[in-house]
Amino acid sequence: MARIIDVVDHVNVMDDELVYREPQQGGGDFRMGSQVIVQESQAAVFVRQGQVLDALGPGSHTLSTANLPLLSGLIGLVTGGRNPFTADLYFVNLKDLPQVPWGTNPPIVLETPGKGVGVVLLITHGVIDIGIDDSVRFVKQYGVGKPILRLGDIRDRIQSMLLGEVAGLLSSSGASSIMDANRLLADLEGAALARLNEQFAAIGMRIKAFEAKPFTAKDVSTEELRNYVDFETYERIRRLEVAQSAASNPGVGGTAAGAGVGLGVGQQIGVYRDKDMVGDSPFTGGKYTGKNPVKDYQKLRGLYQKAVKEADLITVGIGFNGREIVWRGFGEERRFAVAELRLRGLHNVENVMASLIPALLAGCPPPMAWQAVCSFSGLEHRMALVRVLDGVSWYNDSKGTNVGSVIKSLAGLAPPVTLIAGGKDKGGDYAPLRPLVADKVRHLVLIGQAAERMAEAFQDVTCVHRATDLRHAVERAREVTPAGGSVLLSPACSSFDMFTSFEDRGRQFTELVLACEEKLDAATSGSTI
Repeated sequence: MARIIDVVDHVNVMDDELVYREPQQGGGDFRMGSQVIVQESQAAVFVRQGQVLDALGPGSHTLSTANLPLLSGLIGLVTGGRNPFTADLYFVNLKDLPQVPWGTNPPIVLETPGKGVGVVLLITHGVIDIGIDDSVRFVKQYGVGKPILRLGDIRDRIQSMLLGEVAGLLSSSGASSIMDANRLLADLEGAALARLNEQFAAIGMRIKAFEAKPFTAKDVSTEELRNYVDFETYERIRRLEVAQSAASNPGVGGTAAGAGVGLGVGQQIGVYRDKDMVGDSPFTGGKYTGKNPVKDYQKLRGLYQKAVKEADLITVGIGFNGREIVWRGFGEERRFAVAELRLRGLHNVENVMASLIPALLAGCPPPMAWQAVCSFSGLEHRMALVRVLDGVSWYNDSKGTNVGSVIKSLAGLAPPVTLIAGGKDKGGDYAPLRPLVADKVRHLVLIGQAAERMAEAFQDVTCVHRATDLRHAVERAREVTPAGGSVLLSPACSSFDMFTSFEDRGRQFTELVLACEEKLDAATSGSTI
């Protein structure tokens, strides 16, 4: 039997300590009448059999059914409450941890079209002030089962969240140089702080301050670069180096086909070479004979992109013609209609192509590989198809908490779209979303605190409706969306005015849509899949 605990506290808190369990070996016996002393800037959380239950704030507490209602109910204490019960008690440090260092490891890849090799690796570092805001939620996420939890134990998780947000903000900002990135640095810091706090709230934490130093470039070799960029970008840069090397050493072969095949399209570049690079072609007899390798590379790059788009010209490899993914290899051709995919968006088509390549090269039968990618519905709350109802496709994109995310989601849908948006306003600019809303969104249904501001931003480009809550929004969207259209929940706002998290918002939306009954006969129902 575990020892009886009559009085317990935790005074000697280390600087980087987050959670401390009493007793350290776990499983102390408490009873009604035991005293728990909680210091200032602490919380004490009871856990029994892995289930997080009651929490106590600062002060001296005599345990009773009044301050331990959940635990009391679970263990079924008899009248009098003197029976011991076994539990773990976790002391949570609620003090802010200031000046916690972070840095770009790995570096952030920034595309720089028309400049150098087309990408630059950005590095920076900075500090954050971080702390625990919700002791119960944090213990559920990280504390249960650990005698002691320090900041270093979750540093990788924090680092990953920071880098993801900074990289996402840079991408959506349109920055195409280090100077652009540094001009936006102050805005990035403010936006990152707001967006990160939405993520950290889900694990019971908060960030009070976020600081980043000016960006600089990380110098790496081409071989090292493949650790940070996608295969196509790596091959493009490698071909530039081949061309430059051939220019300085004419005896080195430099044919387009030999410079690299990218996504299996090296051979179709060769098809274009004689037809399109007329006159003084820089490629003769398998050797580079030109005078401007950079200019010639840019020409090849254009031909490469043309070849990718015109997948019908593929000799060996994979491509996309706007309707079908085309695969040619091992003496056969296969065509796959992207309409059969459950995923939406051009970026997802590219992801599917990248997934198919290793499977097909390994000898997986094409029908089997295609069936596998078609069965994948995506991650929850990220353009997840909920159902097709009366010919209308309903999508849960609750993770779309910013304008950049909504732009990507809308781009993958054909009109007419009914967009359900709104929530807690982040104070960002909705202007970048206007062209897509005007082009694709026939009805905009708004909820939450941001509804008025969003209505002002879009009322001149689409039909705007206001809804009192998510249920009302679903009902209104169903009324106005015709068969063949889509309803998209992609709020462009955080969830904390009406929901506990974006996951909570997405699940409620899914439940409401699944609860709707069909209006039309199956024979008259269509689908936009």
